[in-house]
Amino acid sequence: MKAVYKLLVTIIFLVFFFSDAYSQTALDVFGKNRIQYKNFNWKVITTTNFEVYYYQEGNEQAYFAARHVESDFDRIADLLGYTPYSKTKIFIYNSITDLQQSNVGLNNDITLVGGQTNFVKSRVEIAYTGSAVNFKRELSLGISRMFITEMMFGGSLKDMVQSSYLLSLPEWFVSGAAAYVAEGWGAEMDDFVRDMIVHKNLKRPSTLTGEDAMLVGQSIWNYIAERYGKSNISNILNLTRIIRNEESSIVSTLGVYPYSNFLKEWRNFYTTMNVPIINTYTMPREDMRARKNSRNKYDYNQVKISPNGKLVAYSENYNGRYTVYAKDVKTSKRTTLMAGGYRTINQRFDEQIPLIGWRNNNQVVVIHAKAGEYVVSVYDMTKPFYNRLVNRKFLKSFTQVKDFDVSSDGRTLIMSAVRNGKNDIFLYDIGRGAITTITEDLYDDLNPRFIGESSNAFVFSSNRISDSLKTDKGSFQTVTPHFDLFIYDPAQSTTMLQRIVNTAGNETQPVVNGNNIYFLNDITGINHLYRYHISNRNVQPVTSFRQSLLSYDIHPSDSSLAYTILDNQRRFVGYSNQSDLSSAKQVIQTKRSELLIDKSELNKNINTGDTKTAPTPETPVPTPPKDQLVLEPGEVDTDNYEFDADTKKQSAKEPTRSIVATVTEGNTKKQALQINGPHEYQQRFTVDNTVTSFIIDPIRDLGITFDVLMNEVLEDHKFKGGLTGFFDLSSSNFYGEYQYIKKRIDFGIRYDKKTYYFNPSENNVSFTQRYNLHKLQFTASYPLSVSSRFSVSPILMLTRFVEAQYSASVTPPIATTGYAGIRFEYVFDNTIVNGLNMTEGTRIRVRYDNNRGIADKGTISNPGARSFDNISVDVRHYQEVHRDIILATRLAYGRYGGRAPKQYLLGGMDNWAFNSTDARPENDPLTIAQGTDNRDILFNEFATNLRGFPYNKLSGQSFLLLNAELRLPIVRYFYRGPITSNFFKNLQLVGFSDVGTAWTGASPFSRQNSLNTRYIPGTGFEVVVTDFKNPFLIGYGAGARTLLFGYYIKFDVAWGVENFVANPKPSYYLTLGYDF
Repeated sequence: MKAVYKLLVTIIFLVFFFSDAYSQTALDVFGKNRIQYKNFNWKVITTTNFEVYYYQEGNEQAYFAARHVESDFDRIADLLGYTPYSKTKIFIYNSITDLQQSNVGLNNDITLVGGQTNFVKSRVEIAYTGSAVNFKRELSLGISRMFITEMMFGGSLKDMVQSSYLLSLPEWFVSGAAAYVAEGWGAEMDDFVRDMIVHKNLKRPSTLTGEDAMLVGQSIWNYIAERYGKSNISNILNLTRIIRNEESSIVSTLGVYPYSNFLKEWRNFYTTMNVPIINTYTMPREDMRARKNSRNKYDYNQVKISPNGKLVAYSENYNGRYTVYAKDVKTSKRTTLMAGGYRTINQRFDEQIPLIGWRNNNQVVVIHAKAGEYVVSVYDMTKPFYNRLVNRKFLKSFTQVKDFDVSSDGRTLIMSAVRNGKNDIFLYDIGRGAITTITEDLYDDLNPRFIGESSNAFVFSSNRISDSLKTDKGSFQTVTPHFDLFIYDPAQSTTMLQRIVNTAGNETQPVVNGNNIYFLNDITGINHLYRYHISNRNVQPVTSFRQSLLSYDIHPSDSSLAYTILDNQRRFVGYSNQSDLSSAKQVIQTKRSELLIDKSELNKNINTGDTKTAPTPETPVPTPPKDQLVLEPGEVDTDNYEFDADTKKQSAKEPTRSIVATVTEGNTKKQALQINGPHEYQQRFTVDNTVTSFIIDPIRDLGITFDVLMNEVLEDHKFKGGLTGFFDLSSSNFYGEYQYIKKRIDFGIRYDKKTYYFNPSENNVSFTQRYNLHKLQFTASYPLSVSSRFSVSPILMLTRFVEAQYSASVTPPIATTGYAGIRFEYVFDNTIVNGLNMTEGTRIRVRYDNNRGIADKGTISNPGARSFDNISVDVRHYQEVHRDIILATRLAYGRYGGRAPKQYLLGGMDNWAFNSTDARPENDPLTIAQGTDNRDILFNEFATNLRGFPYNKLSGQSFLLLNAELRLPIVRYFYRGPITSNFFKNLQLVGFSDVGTAWTGASPFSRQNSLNTRYIPGTGFEVVVTDFKNPFLIGYGAGARTLLFGYYIKFDVAWGVENFVANPKPSYYLTLGYDF
């Protein structure tokens, strides 16, 4: 009972006395990398509310971005009811490939625990994705997310500190709000929610993560806006900031009790409106699916049918690691053509690459990114896998490629690509590498496809207003999200385009098939496939699928269709060899499309007084033929369209405005925008986070530490510093570190100082001993990928020993030794953190140290006798067993060598309160005795975790340790609803087993090692006793972990087994920190 009382008192003491402690130890450092292929020379332009940073070839995007974010600032601020404290910094990258080279957010701990204050920065990184329309959305999404994040977690220093401890929001809340503010009722969200309704998955938004959480969150905020009004969005956000509970904020603001009723109404809102769509439409026929079942969510970008119709080529992308396959449509045999990229971790990847196209029946052209550059590669299927690459050329003239098509003779590519910050159309000669520019303006020119046997004429999708290539270069105001189809035929004209389809919807992804041009149109709210007949200009929908087609391809026979589509929250590639694309289909509008059209008509009426009179057409609009339906204003005939030359002329002058653009743009444009600059980028260093914490050292006991991290805005330069003081007021740690990670090779320099102070007594005589270690380390790291790196570190060290009470005949008052060493290290880390102590993936660290004594004073004349080396291996794997249950395993090994090898001390756990240490009468590496220089204590390492035993249970020059933990988040596993309590949300029950040994000698099973051999001194003789016992210690037991008052606390009960005998008395471990 007394022991339990002491335990409770200590927990209360730790929680309240160290109320801002940071509990995670940093004994084992792994970490990820970013790879830089380019040197970015940043410049900045400023506006009233923003600083826009860009680099070479990004001038066009920067000014475009500045105009857009300023024009959208008032709308976003009014909708959120929040204005940032300072100017927002926006960093514009020319492509996602360039964005992947950014160091921002690298190795940031995504969890917030006691003691760490993360400073929220008004900073946004945006990649230009090759489309001005999409770029606008990315900008609005980025600044919306930043505004909401700062609103919830940032602002003043007080807000940041309080939010670090008290505010924990589900992922859908922030990301969904940002998506809604940026896009409103989005088509992708509408498609996703409909799919979830069909599969009955629209239940628990709090359990979703990533893109799923964002889309479902967007639907929730859209429901709030449509049902209760947009003004309630800011009310809910501001109330959440105050009371720090999103559920209470929603029910209090909307007056819907309880929260479960609100979710029920949200589900009913979308279920009811989608019933007609679900009952009317079907999914496409599947004669073949690329991948039947998979736990992973793959991204599929393009799908292409071979000229002979026997093969379907497609790309499969998993978090940035992609593979191109060709699949036989009859046998389903799959052939791998190429693989590339790397799996990104906590970083965006480009879902649009690789791009693929058939050159002939055996060769596939692939455009992808390699070493930061776009390349065009040709692969031959008839050759062995490692010899299939027959041609490769770097496309150094382009920052990215959006789409391409191969001419019928296989010699020319027609590409939609980005050069000088603008998306245009180019002809590319595969053999010579020659480039011909076709369009050169600000408009988006997408999805070019050759017409027939021509290598010059093509059809493409564009949001341009004019049919002329020379008169209208586009501007920020004229770039709208409304896409039509155009034909470029140099035999007719090199300066004029032919606009062939112009509707209120968006026409994209044309495919030429004989006398027909197929394309996607979203006029009904779902991307259906339409057919345009070149001769009679008739347009008809030829598919009526429940979900939007994402991409597709058609074989000239008109009977086979390859496609990508969403089903059960996953995109997949399908193929149908008997698709009916010859007859018109009946299509109906979604509720979203109906509402947007209504709002569009209302907006037109409201803005009539503010708009100029439309120019009078050169010729009257022709009267529809008698057999056609006469439409009322605002109505659309989705079955047939007809356009003649005069209509095309009129549409060139007066293009149809997108209904989405009408709703989202509003009247927020600022006419008098002042842009200052450009100026050269100036490095500005700020504090990224501070940590005030405590540590429990096995030798020096309790200590308080303070750490600070400073970096400049792009995080290419990092300064770290820390000071730890222990309660004896004489022992301490200090370190200072600088990292430069802007280039391909990362550099660093670090200084450490470690002090041990002892004041024991021996034979009633008190004495003091002080041990110091000064260490200076230079590091050069070469990232092999985002997950692995190899490092080389030259090291200089100085050790110092001082004893205040001494006998001059035994030891000198001061002894110092200098070392010069080198470290080689390999680190692999592809882990993904899903929550506190919830990690998936693998971590590996292999390290070799070699330290040579180069100077010695006060002890021995030969400093080389102080030399030692060390090799260590640490492998950890975290495997999901089932829905958040993690099996974590660890294998650790270390061995000291050299003329003065050090020792490992096996047993115990890191940061162990009430710890105990085994003091052995012989050969104890922790012995502090008068007149004894034990500077090895500066290098000896504690090998943990081995539960069931105290520190230093075994010691030796080598150790081997295996840990296994089964981690069950008990509440999260059995309760799938929202969990507001951090205690229960992070509560884990664990079962564990530890097996380890430490020895000096050849192996733990050798007769002559420190485990099996004992030396008993005698008078004039020495007795050597050899034992044969089990060298391994085994610990097993169970425990619990959770977040309590800002601490991640672990409590374990363990039983030790030594030489096959279990200790009936358990050992108790109260520790702080994650993982093992």
